[in-house]
Amino acid sequence: EDYMENVCQEMERTPPQPGKFTKVVGQIAVRFVTIAEKVRQNGCPPDGNGCTYTVFSCAKEGDTCRIFPPSRQAITSPRLDIPMPLRVEVSALTEYRGMIRKVESQTGFYRISFPANWDQTYPDGGLAYRCGEVSVPITRRMFEAGEVFVKSAEQPEIVSRRTGLELV
Repeated sequence: EDYMENVCQEMERTPPQPGKFTKVVGQIAVRFVTIAEKVRQNGCPPDGNGCTYTVFSCAKEGDTCRIFPPSRQAITSPRLDIPMPLRVEVSALTEYRGMIRKVESQTGFYRISFPANWDQTYPDGGLAYRCGEVSVPITRRMFEAGEVFVKSAEQPEIVSRRTGLELV
């Protein structure tokens, strides 16, 4: 309820634009859809970014806007997950040793490469790399760098920590 109160206050300062998603607080964006539009479009169309959507009902009475939480007993879910496909590559770094006969050997380092055209809506810490029992969040800054190097005895495993992030 407190979080929704902040969203409502921000919506008063930044009124949503008709027909568009308007960012109000952090990663939260809102869009008003009339009942007629919702019926005609068979729901509220998402804006295309990979994330989770929750549909709230609201009613405007004079200057007051009342927001109703989604019903848990509804026939359809009030949540919608749109996957953001991400391709993250993990490769072992090797080196060649020897003067006459070169032998390839492991260095103990791994390169984690991120896509060059990554989506700017990537949630900070949405992915993590795991080495054994240790899990390290992958930040937006790592994505911006394009690659990171990890020293580990075993190859890091990339795992999704958010719904909507799909590893391909």
